[in-house]
Order: sequence, then structure tokens, then C-alpha cells
Amino acid sequence: MVTVKLMGGLGNQTFQYAAGRSLALARGVPLKLDLSWFEHQELRTYRLHHFNVSAEIATRNDVAAIVGGSDRASRIARFLWRIKPYYRRPWFRQRYPGFDPNILRVPDKVYLEGYWQSERYFEDVESVIQRDLTLSQSPSAETSAVAELAVNSQSISLHIRRQDYIDDPVTSQVHGACSEDYYL
Repeated sequence: MVTVKLMGGLGNQTFQYAAGRSLALARGVPLKLDLSWFEHQELRTYRLHHFNVSAEIATRNDVAAIVGGSDRASRIARFLWRIKPYYRRPWFRQRYPGFDPNILRVPDKVYLEGYWQSERYFEDVESVIQRDLTLSQSPSAETSAVAELAVNSQSISLHIRRQDYIDDPVTSQVHGACSEDYYL
């Protein structure tokens, strides 16, 4: 079983799902999504339920079966994992941004924690991921009308990132924000 910890907004969730789905398909094991990160979030929610994703929601017991709990035996087991190369441990944390080919060497029963923002994690199953990320429900009449207007006219889209990039000093320092002059 491949279990992926989902974090962040929709873009991050899709990368995390795609990497986990690719590994699960390659190993012939189920994919589960750990949504525990969202329990204490105010700005972000789980968004993949709008799509035809092929995964179950992981329970606390599912996660504990891989990474252990807070008991002494679990802490000792996690300490002993350090003997193994990081990519052979049942809890695989992303070490750096970008593609890490060692993810392809993780065990069949693994918990993935990271952002996995590279198409190289799922390029072999691109068509499956595209199908999984189709909307599970038809858009509303209002959304369909806007989409039709965009398709049938010369149109642009402008996304202005605000909220966490402005309000959260840590996120703002890491990612920054464009000035008003940039948009003008």
C-alpha cells in the first residue's frame, strides 16, 4: 500500500496524488490519501474530491501501521530505520525539491511526505493521471457559460496570489509576491 500525505492547495495535492498513484500502479498496490494535515488548517482544504481520483482515504490506523505511533516500540523502530538508506525506509520524506529517482526504489508499503513537484514522478502513467483528474461532476450552468465565453472569444486569465503569500510571513519570505506595478 502506498499512502500519501496530502498538504497545501489544489496544485500541491495534484502533484502528491500523481506521484503516489504512479508508485501504487507500478507496484500493483492500493493508494491511500492521508488527510490529517487539513485537520488544523484554516486556509486549505482537501480538494481532490471534485475529481475522479482512484484512492481511498487513509485512517489513523492505516498511517500508524506504516509509520508507527507514539509508543516506545514505534519510536525505537523509527530510530532503527536510520540504518537503512532513506529510500528503503517505510516513511519516505522528500529530501529536496525536484526529482529524486530514489523514490522509484521505495518499499511497496510506504508513506510519502513531500510535494513531489515534477512530472517525472508520473510521466509513465500520464494518461491515467489525466483521466483521474477529470471533474467528477458537470460544471454548473454559470461556470459552463463562462467557459463557453472564454473559448469563443479572445480571452486571458489572470490569477493574483494573495492570502497565504501576503498574510503568512514565512510563506511570503519563501515565495514572495509580485508588486502592484507588475500587474499593472
